[in-house]
Amino acid sequence: MYLRSFVAALGLLLIAASAHGGGAGDASSAQTGAASKPKSKKSKRSKARASSPEVLAGQALMDKSDGVQDCAGKYALDRGANKVDVETKVTINSNGQVVNILTTVSVDKGDTTAVKGCVDSLIKTIKFPSIAAPLTTIERTWSIANS
Repeated sequence: MYLRSFVAALGLLLIAASAHGGGAGDASSAQTGAASKPKSKKSKRSKARASSPEVLAGQALMDKSDGVQDCAGKYALDRGANKVDVETKVTINSNGQVVNILTTVSVDKGDTTAVKGCVDSLIKTIKFPSIAAPLTTIERTWSIANS
């Protein structure tokens, strides 16, 4: 049996609110002049972001990385391919329901259809959390290769 190397090459959570969050709070903390309070506010804010629904949604997709690797192995690497790249964009609504999946698969040898179908089916099984934004898009790219 071959060894597969697995790299989660790109993980972006595209949320406009998150991109702008924290800027005003940091500026107001700097104006207070109190050294200990801004540090504690930052640490609380970091902990809140780490468990926010948006972050949890991104983590839910990353938790399926082993499944993506299995799809690539079963439908491409086991059939002669040496490298598989999978890029997916998943759009969820405020209830955490998947409204769109756009998956692109590229392989050095073979057909991409079965890998794409497997990955899309895997993504449909994810239970995403409810979020405040009306729509959220999560992007992930995986590169899986024989080693």
